[in-house]
Order: sequence, then structure tokens, then C-alpha cells
Amino acid sequence: MGGDGRQAKDTPRSEPGLNEERDLVRTIVAGVADGVLVVDDAGRIRFANPAAGAMCGREVEELIGTEFGFPIVAGKAAEIEIVRPGGLITAELRISDTSWGGEHVSLVSLRDITERRRAEETARQLAMEQTARVQAEELSQAKTDFLAVMSHELRTPLNAVLGYTELLDLGVTGPLTEGQRGHLHRVIMSARHLLRLVNEILDFSTLEAGQLAVERRPHRADVDAGMACDVVQALAERRKLDLSRDYEAKKDRRYVGDEKRTRQILVNLLSNSLKFTNPPGTVSMEIVEVETQPSTVTTSASGRWVGFRVSDTGIGIPDYQREAVFTPFTQLDTGHTRWRDGTGLGLPLSRRLARLMGGDVTVESSPGQGSTFTLWLPAAAD
Repeated sequence: MGGDGRQAKDTPRSEPGLNEERDLVRTIVAGVADGVLVVDDAGRIRFANPAAGAMCGREVEELIGTEFGFPIVAGKAAEIEIVRPGGLITAELRISDTSWGGEHVSLVSLRDITERRRAEETARQLAMEQTARVQAEELSQAKTDFLAVMSHELRTPLNAVLGYTELLDLGVTGPLTEGQRGHLHRVIMSARHLLRLVNEILDFSTLEAGQLAVERRPHRADVDAGMACDVVQALAERRKLDLSRDYEAKKDRRYVGDEKRTRQILVNLLSNSLKFTNPPGTVSMEIVEVETQPSTVTTSASGRWVGFRVSDTGIGIPDYQREAVFTPFTQLDTGHTRWRDGTGLGLPLSRRLARLMGGDVTVESSPGQGSTFTLWLPAAAD
């Protein structure tokens, strides 16, 4: 029953067996989309699949025997950047211990996550922009609300000041001396000026909030031009400037818009020209009509246009500041012009009101050659 007394012994696999195993591994990983590397303990690449070669921008044969170049810690995942011809890619690196032909090696897998990282970065940027936009909108709304509240709060006492000073001027409380009347007139002028500034701020805040409505009806251009000139005539006389009215023969010109807002814009344009023109100078109001939309007008409308052209012989505007005058709370920053009073809202408000009516406000100017501001509005049908 007994045997021959010999015991079976384990024998190492033959070299052909090892080769077959390696060939099988090569076959399996050749079609894997991720890059696969076998790195020995000396840090040299012993095997690479085609995907790894493509990620590195090199032929597989060129990788064999080269330094891997990145720290190898089994069980850890990391992100690395691979420089290759044509650009940089980001790869997710995963490492595990294994054996290769009977020796200890590290199996490295590389996954190209460049597009994913770009998408994540784009999403992060969009989220940051969205947050910034929301914050800007909230800040803008807070500013608009503050301006509206403050404007309302200021108008009440200002109207009271004007009311009482005008009663004093009428002699309700008794006769005034010439000196007292002169002082009283200066108080009235200052109060009216301050009230105009407050009204500008209130209009602008209402416009910013999208709550300002305008009419679009036919009106005579010469009537509104004349009323605007009448309002600023006293300012022209105080500044010793000639206010020229060059529209008397244009009584047939009619535009479509809101007559109250049109007059407001024209008063703003005239006042602005009078402030920035030194005596003895001239400010003129002219009415023109064109058959097609002027090239400088951004609003789109078909048919004829009426233009209220306010020209002056003032200091002019440099090219780089020409559009800046339509930025809220901005005045020309040329040193000798900073003394001109105002909120810096007159021109921005005028342009926005004009565009709300389907028109525009444009400017032509050169330093030292004066300026021409034009309110363009669609012409009324005949």
C-alpha cells in the first residue's frame, strides 16, 4: 500500500510561461482607454500601453526604460500634469503594487481628466460670475432705493423753503429792503437749483429701477425748443452769453415723444452748454430734419428723424472723454472745469430718457472748438 517515499515539489514556471503571461497582459491592456504603465522599484518604465504613449505624446518604445518622474505611493490617487507636444494635459494617477515576471513593480494607471477639469473650472468661473452679478445687482438696487428715499426726503423740506421764501418775496410778512430782497433772491435761486439736482437724482433712480414711463405722441418741435430756451435765458444773461434761437422757420417740424421729457432733455443740454462756455460766447438751438436714421444713433427706427441741435463755442471735449460724459456722476476732469456745479447726471439722464422715447443723444466735439449735442427723435407722420 505504501508508495515510493518521494514527495512532489513546486517547480518555478518556465520562461515560456512568463512570456505567455506578459503577452496576455499586453493584449488585455492594449485596448484599455486609460494609460497603463509598469514601473519597477528603480522608477523606470518597464511597460506602457498605447493609451499611455498617446497621453505622453511619445511612441510606446520611447517610454520603455525611461524615468517615470513622479513619486510612487501605492494606494494613493493624485493629479499630475503631463507636458507633451501641443500642450499640457491633466491626468489622474492611481498606483497599486503587483508583480511582473516574478519581481515587485508598481502598476500605474493614468486617466486624462483635462476636459473634466476645464469643465469644472468653467463652472466655477460661471458660479463666481453669477455670484458677482447678483451682488452687483443687489448693490445697484440698494443704491437706487437709497437715492429714491433720500430724494423724496430732501424734496419735502426744499419745497417748504421755496414756499416760505417766495411768500417773503411777495411781501406777505411786510415790505423788504433792496438788500433783503437781493439776499432772498439768492436763497430762492439756490433752493431751486438744489431742487433741480434732487429731481435729477430721483428721475435717474426711477429710470434705473425701470419704473419711469414716457409718452410717445406727436408734438411741435419749435414749441418745446422755445420753452426750453425760455427756461435757461436768465442763466445765459448772467453768464453774459448769447443764446441764439435758429428754429423760427421750422414750425412744421413735429416729432414723436414725451413733450415733458423732451423739454427736460433740452434744458439739460442748454444748461450744460451754457456752463461750459466762457463769455463772450454763443449757445444756439437749431431744429433739423433728416430722411434716414443718423449713423451715430444707436436706437433703431425707420423713417425721418427730427434733431434738436444744441451747439456752443465752449471748451470742447477730448476724444477719450466724449462718451465718458454720458457716464453717471461723471464730469470732465480737466482741472479748470471741475468748478462747474452739478450731479454729473444731466447728460446720462438725457440720453437714457431719449432712448426710452425711441431716440438718442449724440455729441460732436473737439477741444477748444466747442461742442454740439443733438437730441434725435423719430419724426411724426405727415
